[in-house]
Amino acid sequence: MKKILVIEDNEQNLYLTTFILERRGYEVLQARDGRAGIDLARQVDGIAKLLRQSWRGAVDFDMC
Repeated sequence: MKKILVIEDNEQNLYLTTFILERRGYEVLQARDGRAGIDLARQVDGIAKLLRQSWRGAVDFDMC
């Protein structure tokens, strides 16, 4: 199963995004702020990341 990391601080957006991705066969890892997402991304190999322009708690951080 493919893994994807969703970083979202809005609970409704996180729920909806997770619901849609799981229905499409992804294992969804969740983080509720930028710092937690960055930490999780560093710990888990082989995951895709959904990125948005800015995250709380991740000022001046670029992820490629």
